[in-house]
Amino acid sequence: MVRISTIRKHSWVLILLIGLGLAAFIMMDMFNSSTGAFGQSGRTSLGEINGKSISYDRFNQAERILYQGSKGNTYGQKESLWNFFVEESILKEEGEKLGLTVSNEELMDLQFGTNLSPIIQSTFRGQNGQVDRNRLNEFKNLIETKQLKETNPNAYYYWIEQENQIIKDRLQTKLSSLVSQGMYTPSWMVESMGSERNQKLDFNYVRIPFSDIDDSSANVSDQELNTYLNSNSSLFKSDEEQRRLEYVTFNVAPTNADSAAIKNALSALINDFRSTDNDSTFVSINGGEIIPGYAKKAALGAIANDVFAGGIGNVIGPYVDAGYYKLAKVVDKKVIPDSVKAQHILFRAEQADPNSYGPALAKADSVLNLINGGQSFSELAKELSDDVSNKAKGGDLGYFAQGAMVQQFNDVAFFTSKGSEVRQVITQFGVHLLKVNDRKYLSQDPSVKIAYITKSIVPSLATQEAIEETVQNFVNEHENIADLPKLIEQNPNLSIETTPGLKANDYIVGNLGQDNASRDLVRWAFNDDPDVGQLSPNFYTYSFSDPKTFETYNTRYVVAGLKSIQGAGMPNLADVRDEIMLKVMNEKKASIIKSKIAGKGMSSIAAEYGTKVDSLTSVSLSSSFIPGLGNEPKVIAAAANLSQSSVSNPILGENGVFILELINKTDTGNSPNVAALRKEESSRLKTMTRQNLMAAMRKNAEVEDNRHVFY
Repeated sequence: MVRISTIRKHSWVLILLIGLGLAAFIMMDMFNSSTGAFGQSGRTSLGEINGKSISYDRFNQAERILYQGSKGNTYGQKESLWNFFVEESILKEEGEKLGLTVSNEELMDLQFGTNLSPIIQSTFRGQNGQVDRNRLNEFKNLIETKQLKETNPNAYYYWIEQENQIIKDRLQTKLSSLVSQGMYTPSWMVESMGSERNQKLDFNYVRIPFSDIDDSSANVSDQELNTYLNSNSSLFKSDEEQRRLEYVTFNVAPTNADSAAIKNALSALINDFRSTDNDSTFVSINGGEIIPGYAKKAALGAIANDVFAGGIGNVIGPYVDAGYYKLAKVVDKKVIPDSVKAQHILFRAEQADPNSYGPALAKADSVLNLINGGQSFSELAKELSDDVSNKAKGGDLGYFAQGAMVQQFNDVAFFTSKGSEVRQVITQFGVHLLKVNDRKYLSQDPSVKIAYITKSIVPSLATQEAIEETVQNFVNEHENIADLPKLIEQNPNLSIETTPGLKANDYIVGNLGQDNASRDLVRWAFNDDPDVGQLSPNFYTYSFSDPKTFETYNTRYVVAGLKSIQGAGMPNLADVRDEIMLKVMNEKKASIIKSKIAGKGMSSIAAEYGTKVDSLTSVSLSSSFIPGLGNEPKVIAAAANLSQSSVSNPILGENGVFILELINKTDTGNSPNVAALRKEESSRLKTMTRQNLMAAMRKNAEVEDNRHVFY
């Protein structure tokens, strides 16, 4: 990336480069059309599961339909969808072998019947947490009469994708149940579990932390590291190639001059902000908002006294609030109720389908005429409201505080006249007829409506470009990660960091987190196939879009290079040295501690290491977690094997070396309830099956994953 000013000066070069690039792209596409980029089907196949291809076009189609308008992480969504396609393919193949299917009748029951799929339950959950049957039945009618595609194409295609997910979920449930039914918990195991739960241990202990031994006293050789690596191979063996990157991050922060400029810009707006007769338009133009509702003094924090010291039109600021400069203006001041009692009639409409509001408004107008003509609001609510949570009570919502309802509903309920007047309100749920029956005032203290103009305290474009130019110059002049220390020499605030092992489809990079730039960095490491030690020819820009002010700015620039490549299988020691060093060093420290305390009593050991003899009571044999000590299964096992008043040998624990003295071992004497324990253990095993069966099947499947080539 180059500076914007440089681009402007040499725009003719940019145009020429773009033209050459387009020509090369067209020629490459012509070539690939005949030869194929990854073999015959590679250009359209995202991957293969046991020889069955996942079409890239099919994947894209599903992604557009399922995540249309979504603001979630793009790569997280792609990962979730990929997992669905892989698991769906495996389940269909396994289901065919076992004769497991989902019939049309069963699918209809899962979507509309008494055995609703968890997916439907989630999609159609109403305000009260229950399935909104009215809304679900509307979809059923549209599907059965073949009107859904015509009236709402987006919903139609979404429903097709949803059906695929329901079928996959049902097949997975059937297969898990089939495997679970084959599990049995024998009586001896249940009796052993009951015996462990009955036994409680009281013991004294001394803990010597590993940190009490200096690292220099526990030098670790490569031979010792290799021995540990080979002895624990299952922990480090990888099914995929992994690559580690080394990088330096340049953080972009606002300077004092940047902050002062933002403050001055807000100060220049004060007079116009105070005098405007159209607050809504003014704040909209200047990146602000009028906060819905009214706030009491206690809710305004540091500016409360200044707000209430003046009248309507009073402007406070600029002041700093959580990383922003703000101006606040008092738009209105009045005494408002603390709660209101209301009832409503809802005519459901879909926010995603604006056309659905027309019929809802027509119904609301008709019913409002009936109410104005003298018919009972409560009786009409019982008969016609789509809100099943309160229609039986005549639409009664009881008393609710300000902010408990969505904004449009809240504003009408709290700020319109009480009594017989019925107001129409449009919200994301549909069209409401709202009647306020009572208001409660706990005090007569006024509340205020506030308008804010907010500016992020962010680095200026000049600040961003200055750092960007430094980074660009370094990348232009250096090609090897061996040159990264030169950046540290120039700026001691910088540091060189190393990522954990990255796989080809990862989109989260160490401390850099998840971002499009992180994904670009991983793609460079794999798709460009750089040499170990090579710097990326590009730097990577991380940006932030402020959801309050909609300002977007660069937060950091990253220079990165390829540190190592670890092939599938067992890693080389160099690839995991940092991971295993601490474990091996702690083992050596434990040996040093053991030799120093041999033959000594617990009190003298505690005094020597500046600690004390502590006690624990009623520690259960059935648990590996010890309150105050953490997960220490070896400590519990050692205590269980001691006889009363005996002292253990030193124990290598997770958090240090322990010496124990058993005070008491008690048995509650309760006879184990074999039937109840067997049921509990069987339930646990079934849960584990549901959680782990799919992962085991994926491990045994032949999965060819080409995603990193496409995105």
